[in-house]
Amino acid sequence: MDSGTALLSDIEYQAFDGPVAWQNGNGTAYRQRRDVDGRTGEITLQHEGEDDALWQQVYAFDSFNKTESLDSHL
Repeated sequence: MDSGTALLSDIEYQAFDGPVAWQNGNGTAYRQRRDVDGRTGEITLQHEGEDDALWQQVYAFDSFNKTESLDSHL
């Protein structure tokens, strides 16, 4: 019997927060960068072992914690 492919693996956690990176079963890797205030600053999805991102979003916040900009890159 084939055990199949794991849906997620290599899950990384940020202390006192939650998961920030993992490997998807389809060979893509998800990574989230957070700033010192714990806000998501960047999300990247890329193929394992490649430098170019398949998809990326970069966030910027103002002094009131409102999203100032959101840039998406394919």
